[in-house]
Amino acid sequence: MTYFQSLHLPLYLAPLAILAALLYIGMSYQLWYIPAFILGLLLVHFLYRKLGPKKTFALLLILYTLGAIETYHAYLSPSLLTDWYDAYAKLFFTSRNGLFYTSIFIYLGYFPADYGQIALFQKKRWLSLLLASLFLAGEGVLVYIRQGLDKNFFFALIPFTLFLFNWLLKTQWKRKKNWRHLKDLSILYFFLHPIFIELSFFLLKSQQLTKWENGRWAFLLTIILTHLTSELVIRWRGKKQKRSESLVFEENHIER
Repeated sequence: MTYFQSLHLPLYLAPLAILAALLYIGMSYQLWYIPAFILGLLLVHFLYRKLGPKKTFALLLILYTLGAIETYHAYLSPSLLTDWYDAYAKLFFTSRNGLFYTSIFIYLGYFPADYGQIALFQKKRWLSLLLASLFLAGEGVLVYIRQGLDKNFFFALIPFTLFLFNWLLKTQWKRKKNWRHLKDLSILYFFLHPIFIELSFFLLKSQQLTKWENGRWAFLLTIILTHLTSELVIRWRGKKQKRSESLVFEENHIER
């Protein structure tokens, strides 16, 4: 509803806010990823069939570059590009969506399937990942020096994601252990952490803390509370599943 209020539209248009929340920005600030993923997936699938891999990548890179105006706004302003983005942002709020942002990363999932046998993905995979990591760190410093409207679009994130994905696909050590617990934790972290961010700020409201101290304590409390709650939920699910399996076993045993 914050997005709707910022547009200063009459109340009878409130359903548009709900529609925008469901299909564009999500019902909570971290849930933007879900509609963005769906739109990006549909866009990539359509372009891939119509244009092929190379033209699709070129077009998605152009879209990503346009979206990156928000991150490099301070470097580009004043210019026609920033004027265009400012006009766009008044209506659509952010370029971190399925059109400009997520689509190129979804396409990277297609990339190893099409070009996975080339030498770049077969030899010295760790070196490619290391160089991409250094590139990402350097770009992070560049963005930090002159911060734009937001900090979502990093060009180095594209090769970093690609080489990390390729390395994970081909590495052997990950297959020696069951990572299901970490997967469950990551899902719960994603959906639960906003609750504890707000709770932490509420608990710290009465404390006489500087902005830096307040943020640091809120960060620490959020991590601890999110992790503990996630572990409790996972254990509760495990016990519930065991009880269900036990009941099924007993019923089958009685029938016999």
